[in-house]
Amino acid sequence: MLANLKQHKRKYPQRTWQDDVKWLYQAVLGCEHFVSDFKESYQRIKAECGQTHWLEAEILSDDFIRVNFSGLNDIEAMVLNRLFVESAKVSVHSLDTLKTVLKEYQAGCSRDEQMALETYMQSGCPAVHHSPVYRQAYKPCYRVICRAWWPYFSLLCQIEALGKGIVGIDGRCGSGKSTTGALLSRLYHCPLIHMDDFYLPLDMRTAERLSEPGGNVYYERFDQEVMRPIQNKEHLHYGIFDHRIMDVGTYRDEAISDLYIVEGSYAFHPTLESYYDLKIFMTIDKDYQRQRILKRNGIEGWKMFESRWIPLEEHYFSDRDFEKIADYIIEVHADQVICRKNSGI
Repeated sequence: MLANLKQHKRKYPQRTWQDDVKWLYQAVLGCEHFVSDFKESYQRIKAECGQTHWLEAEILSDDFIRVNFSGLNDIEAMVLNRLFVESAKVSVHSLDTLKTVLKEYQAGCSRDEQMALETYMQSGCPAVHHSPVYRQAYKPCYRVICRAWWPYFSLLCQIEALGKGIVGIDGRCGSGKSTTGALLSRLYHCPLIHMDDFYLPLDMRTAERLSEPGGNVYYERFDQEVMRPIQNKEHLHYGIFDHRIMDVGTYRDEAISDLYIVEGSYAFHPTLESYYDLKIFMTIDKDYQRQRILKRNGIEGWKMFESRWIPLEEHYFSDRDFEKIADYIIEVHADQVICRKNSGI
């Protein structure tokens, strides 16, 4: 964290200890306050925009970034506001963590700065403003958001422009389909539907059916219980697959919505593909896929994925070129996430 601060100091040489404290506060705790009014927050972003278009991310920590901006269009401003408002609800570290980091920073400060920092910490480490010197020199205009969400900015702008419809997420196991779906559902306050709830019941698992690419999902039921009601503007009432009985166990209801998110392997089955207004395909480096599944499911779970679920998925993927079918491709690697619009469509 302090290594990132050194880069910040080189970029902003006129900053003061007060600005460093603000930087460390955001790096540890994220946004400095809960955003109570979504529309008012959006209007503030619009009011702060200058004439020249500018959008740049600065890394604060593994958890948060500052997004510097100016001249955003309405869609970009709304997406940034959504990310900011939701990021303000995220808490990953405690005040004690901040005090530990400040103590480490304090050791390299002048005596006067050390005394000021001591007073600040004794007061409970409240949120601070930038110093007048920093404001005059750099005219800061930014929002703090969760770092993990930033790669999806252009995708979110596409969803914002779409406004309504069905967004589908398909891809390889372990690539983060559920996490991405949950983020979209959270940002847009819309239903999230999992393909895992539509596994094929035991009595339908014939050799012929399982040899069909994507045949291990009950796509007929998904069509009937989800896609058709959405098209007819009806509320959803669909069954949830229960592994204990290998069939539908309970049911879920979803109110009518402008936007729906569908996530999971086999979401783009040929019988379902045409329903989607935006299609996202997620892929992952094979070694990293193994690491993530091992962490999530343990060694026995990995063996099941390796011997059964991954081959079934790859059979499904090999039948059609999903990277060309999708509107957006998300590549997940151990050190980065790349989200790009598909130029091949």
